[in-house]
Amino acid sequence: MMGVDLRGLKLDELLHLVKKLKAGLTRVLETKEKRFRIEIAALERKGAEMIKENQQLKQKLMMKLYSKGKKPVVMGYSDKYVIDINNTVMEERMSSNDQSAATNVCSCNSSNASLADDYSDTSLKLG
Repeated sequence: MMGVDLRGLKLDELLHLVKKLKAGLTRVLETKEKRFRIEIAALERKGAEMIKENQQLKQKLMMKLYSKGKKPVVMGYSDKYVIDINNTVMEERMSSNDQSAATNVCSCNSSNASLADDYSDTSLKLG
């Protein structure tokens, strides 16, 4: 009730108002729960489709590699995998901790890099 002063209502009118409010709130909650269930079901379907598509793409990749005479090596667990062909990582799933560690890796294969660079006498003074 908008703008209605509740102080002037009698007890039976207040009880009737409470009953109407409870019924309205129940309908709102039921509608919200129904929408959540619909959205969850849609997301589950989308997830299943993505898993299926991912499996198809993996199979397609394997078939392509086998047709080119390359034999992929699959290592890892069910939720982590690496496909390594001639020491080249094709695909890898990492946790966020693994990803942050991987970003800190560097490779010095340049012909200009010398061992002296790796063992330079550098110190850091703290304080």
